[in-house]
Amino acid sequence: MGRDKATTPVDGVPMATRTALTLRQAGCVDVRLVGRSSDLHLLGFPVIEEPEKEHHPLFGVAAVLRQTAADQVLFA
Repeated sequence: MGRDKATTPVDGVPMATRTALTLRQAGCVDVRLVGRSSDLHLLGFPVIEEPEKEHHPLFGVAAVLRQTAADQVLFA
């Protein structure tokens, strides 16, 4: 895609914001964003940073699992 999908707008709203708000409306109370982009901090949700220099989708999963004590985690 050539750019961060999370901050790509859909009808003027970043994809990550749309997804996070949908999760909250569905009853998820602890919604966080995961990634390396500094722009994620501007979206109004807590951010878990991926520490790895290279990118792979599972690096975000690993970052969340290292930082949570939750029994259940939903990735969207």
